[in-house]
Amino acid sequence: MLWQTPPSTLPPLKPSTIHLWLANLDTFICPTISVLSPDETSRAQRFKFTLHQNRFTTARTLLRHILAQYLQQTPQSLQFAYTNHGKPYLPHASIYFNLSHTNQWALYAVGLEEKLGVDIEHITADRAHQDIATRFFSDYENQLLKKIPAPERQAAFFKIWTCKEAFIKAIGEGLSFPLKNFDISINKDATQLISINQDEKEAKKWSCITFTPITEYIATLTVQAPIKKLKFWSMEEDK
Repeated sequence: MLWQTPPSTLPPLKPSTIHLWLANLDTFICPTISVLSPDETSRAQRFKFTLHQNRFTTARTLLRHILAQYLQQTPQSLQFAYTNHGKPYLPHASIYFNLSHTNQWALYAVGLEEKLGVDIEHITADRAHQDIATRFFSDYENQLLKKIPAPERQAAFFKIWTCKEAFIKAIGEGLSFPLKNFDISINKDATQLISINQDEKEAKKWSCITFTPITEYIATLTVQAPIKKLKFWSMEEDK
């Protein structure tokens, strides 16, 4: 994956084009003057460990800086609202976004399509994968995994898992929408939603792109629209 340094002036967002941003949260120094809102600061303080507090603070600070570039506003001026299930959005802006982070890595997606979601996961050799699949995956997905050769099953599990997480985040309903209620199909070239509540026509409205953002990690972007182009930006600490 070719992550590029963003230009000083970002190209404008266009329909069916998604901008993806990757950041190593542990390489940033938390600013002494916060741009976060009181509720964001309060959420950070709920974390027990300082490392997790810093990563949350950095992830939300970077989100504000990214969005501010597109909107030509200051990061601290952005006012987030939240859906009933906690998904943040900008009520007075025409751009949409989603954020996922695991360990020190944060992945952001920004576009003009309202329903977009992204998920990043660390690929681990965990024996609990089968238990998770049995509990949360649909019958179709479990049957699909059984047909995949054992050496390839771990990668297949994470393709399905990240796509399911990204879809749930895109629709903004959280786990109130059962993970078994939609089916993901995978092959070597594509990850695809094939049924939502047994509705294949609705599933065809969605695009899924699974990729390797960095070694030992996997990510999936899910959007309720065709995706014609992706931009990959790497966010680094200013020196």
